Amino acid sequence: IFNAEVAGNFLDYWERLLVDNSQQTLAFRQRNAQGYAPVTLSDGTVIETYFQPSMKDKSKPKGEVPLSPWLSRVKQLMTEAAADGDSMIVGEVFYPGSPSVVQWMAELWDANPELYMFMTVSTPDALRGVSTKRRKGRPPLFTIASGREKEFADFITELLKLPESHAITHGKIVVIINKRTGKYTVIGGSDNLGAKASYGNDENGVIVTGNAKLAWFVFVNMFDINKHY
Repeated sequence: IFNAEVAGNFLDYWERLLVDNSQQTLAFRQRNAQGYAPVTLSDGTVIETYFQPSMKDKSKPKGEVPLSPWLSRVKQLMTEAAADGDSMIVGEVFYPGSPSVVQWMAELWDANPELYMFMTVSTPDALRGVSTKRRKGRPPLFTIASGREKEFADFITELLKLPESHAITHGKIVVIINKRTGKYTVIGGSDNLGAKASYGNDENGVIVTGNAKLAWFVFVNMFDINKHY
């Protein structure tokens, strides 16, 4: 992204991060929660930037917790897309915990059988406590990254664990496309798309809306990764 305002948001966060000196003070968190104004590019693309941590507490409490401004916005976009009826909601996550986009994907999938949805996740642990409906003739909602443990024919092993892992997923991405309404959204960044990161991690998140070319580009990548597993 080549834009002075967007770059300025990141620079401001990094400078505040340096001054904060790894303390994650309440003032630092409150400024992150305040956020930055959306930036509109010359072609109409809108870019939103978010930074963590942005909650009062430094660690996520047990049970139901309030969502950060970042996660509230992500959930809003996913919920609105599902209400449109003709949307595609796809993505890839590492291990976001709960609550997170994993739970919201499952809820939207169960409530909206007409939606085209899939999500690739890093490990079975990412789906702990999550169950979804199986739909006849359709792949399941979630696909778990897996590796080939032994060499087979011309295929080498695919290791899922360190130090030589190269089969695991580590994206934090959601793509929302609705061709009928012309709504295109790409959600990404370093944030794991779960509540835990909003409390204790120094992370960034970016939401890009209104850019069809980018949305299709990332969608194809998500599709490729999902079908690989």
